[in-house]
Amino acid sequence: MFNKIILNRLKTLELYLKNAGLDEEAGSVASQMTDLDRLRIGDIEISKDSEYSDSKDAVRHIQQYLISAGLSLPRFGVDGEFGEETHDAVIQFQESLVPRAIVNGIVDSSLLLLLEGAVERPQSPSEGVNLALTEQVSEGQEVIQDGETLYIDRHAIYPFRRDSSVDLVVFYHGTGYGTQDFVLGKIKSLMMGSTMFLIPKGAHTNFSEVTGAIDSLVNDYGVTINSKKLGAWSGGSVGFMTASGSGFDEELLADPSPERKAFGIGVGRVPNGVYMEYNPDNWSGNWSPKRKLRKLAEKVEEAGGTAVLHDADHNEILTSILELIS
Repeated sequence: MFNKIILNRLKTLELYLKNAGLDEEAGSVASQMTDLDRLRIGDIEISKDSEYSDSKDAVRHIQQYLISAGLSLPRFGVDGEFGEETHDAVIQFQESLVPRAIVNGIVDSSLLLLLEGAVERPQSPSEGVNLALTEQVSEGQEVIQDGETLYIDRHAIYPFRRDSSVDLVVFYHGTGYGTQDFVLGKIKSLMMGSTMFLIPKGAHTNFSEVTGAIDSLVNDYGVTINSKKLGAWSGGSVGFMTASGSGFDEELLADPSPERKAFGIGVGRVPNGVYMEYNPDNWSGNWSPKRKLRKLAEKVEEAGGTAVLHDADHNEILTSILELIS
């Protein structure tokens, strides 16, 4: 099993080869990673209804940690099959998390990290597992290794690097399927150099709730911030607008939701000097988002920014902005 930095580089190489039409070579790279490896980097999720429900190595790993965390698998135990019994145990674990996680029976990279951390750190039966993972577990053990995802007050920081100099990007995820984990998975496929991403816990989270996590990176983890950029995708425009103008070197928007909560009535509030990529055809609804997005683009240009009209879909614009901002 590779460490996470190597896994992310293998994934990036696999995607590069696929895009170059070298499917055989891409397959050769992919074959070096197990399903457990892919789960760790957010490339797959595992549940009773997923195509990976019978992935022996990954499911056995999950089952072993569920049992070690005090959850029962009395009928089938560690059998490598993600059936109803394992599903119910995952639900119980999610319900034990403090603050409460999404309870859906799905194991993704973030939940796997929490599950492994719960076993490594002793706790009483009545104690929940804190989502705001701390730096230390029992007697000097560390939960988070360099290159992994650190959570501070449920804000995700990736790739975490202690005592390092970084270019920090605060990037607001979207709503609906565009969760923190979804955007984190996209970020993990990139080659980022010295960039470190901070993804706030919510698309609408006020930036005042994020500054404490930035301070903690500096004061508690020895991170030196060389530059700060701000970005957002889709419904993350609401959170973005609470942060815009707060001393960021660059501000970028990926196909933003032109809603009133972000930009005011009649798109009357726009950021200065922002770079935006957008496609009105990606939007629909009875609140006229196509028209409002075109108006937002016009006002961005008027405010000294750049608005680039794309023919790409919503997710492709996200990838484009992530590549630019990193």
